[in-house]
Amino acid sequence: MRSRFQRQKRKKLHVSLNALICIVLVLIFIVAGNIIWGDSNEASTNNPQNQTRSKGEQNNQQNNDTTIRKDKETDLKNHDIKLRENKKTKDQQEAKRIQKDSEEAKKEQKAEKDREEQKAKEAKEEREKQRSQDEKKVTGSGSSEPIGTSQTGPHTSSYVEDSVDWNEKVKAIQMATGLGDNMNIWRIENGGGPQKSVGKVSPDGEDSWMYVVNLEWVDQKGWKVTSVSKQNR
Repeated sequence: MRSRFQRQKRKKLHVSLNALICIVLVLIFIVAGNIIWGDSNEASTNNPQNQTRSKGEQNNQQNNDTTIRKDKETDLKNHDIKLRENKKTKDQQEAKRIQKDSEEAKKEQKAEKDREEQKAKEAKEEREKQRSQDEKKVTGSGSSEPIGTSQTGPHTSSYVEDSVDWNEKVKAIQMATGLGDNMNIWRIENGGGPQKSVGKVSPDGEDSWMYVVNLEWVDQKGWKVTSVSKQNR
């Protein structure tokens, strides 16, 4: 019995020793590993090549930052330039539009002026044409025959407007000048004798010149035009 108990006791002791040995070995490996890795990291940190690489990385980072900053500044400048160019373009377009509107307004004003001048020219030509026609109606010797009369008995020339004798004078003047009712009578007056009269008339609306019509009474036949001339007023 005792021998068996001793064998078990030695067996347990042997197992315990083996376990302790394993633990010690593990601890040794852990400590050795820490020492090895620690030295490796320290060597890496103290290595000039690693330090140079670290500074190079820092320089690269700074260069990258500088490049990024410069790119941003360039983008801002380009954006500002583009805005100014767009504004300049819009200003130029607006200036061109204003200039175009001004030129069109001037053209329209000139066209309107030309139309007015053309109308004035046509009106003047029409007046000249009418004047020429009126002048052609004038004869130096006047009418060859008296115009007739409704008066009887001894004749007395009258210069009372709308009297029978007055109206017959007006009729003779109208026939001689061809003016008809479109006639402005300046005066009808004595023509140098009791049976002579002179009428001074113009076309309606004409103030610069007039017809001078000489009349002579023929008994029982009425007033006869002896001459028609044109004079400035």
